Amino acid sequence: MSYAAIAKKLKVSKTTLVAWSREHQTDLDNLRTIANEALQARFKVGLEEVGVDNCGVVMAS
Repeated sequence: MSYAAIAKKLKVSKTTLVAWSREHQTDLDNLRTIANEALQARFKVGLEEVGVDNCGVVMAS
């Protein structure tokens, strides 16, 4: 979602959003990392369930 769309939805200026983004950059980065790690874990489990290893090689049954 763009800053313009977020600004409109929250009824604040894009300048305010940029300031908030800079102020909370560390928190945002940490949340993105947590979300990415959770997604990777789900993907890995899904591959294991269908018998594919991390390299895309089908594992012997």
